Amino acid sequence: MKDTGVDLGITALISASQYGYLDIVEALIAKGADVNAKSKLNRTALMVASMYGHTKVAKTLLANGAKVNIKDSKYGITALMGAAANGHKETINLLIDNKAIVDTSDNRGMTAADWAKAKGHDSIARQLKKTISE
Repeated sequence: MKDTGVDLGITALISASQYGYLDIVEALIAKGADVNAKSKLNRTALMVASMYGHTKVAKTLLANGAKVNIKDSKYGITALMGAAANGHKETINLLIDNKAIVDTSDNRGMTAADWAKAKGHDSIARQLKKTISE
């Protein structure tokens, strides 16, 4: 394999979470993987699982101590923003149930509702705005 010289600091747990490999996620956690480890972009396993709508993986990570409101260092996005931008309603509900801060904003001032709206997920944007007002 050619060495590209790029090291993003992606752990095995982050990679397994991105692809939704629940059995591998569970095995890595059982072996002591740090559920809050961050890549060099400050992304966690929960952030990537949420971005790709892997709700069962996200639920397992949360049950094992994953922090829900970490922001990545490049854009300032959270797991909730990633799930909202990609229209993953079940994952959004899980994150909100686990105390995700709905009205926090990224480095450009966009909230999860703004991300949902910008990506054409209008019903999710409305749901998130309603959650803020409750």
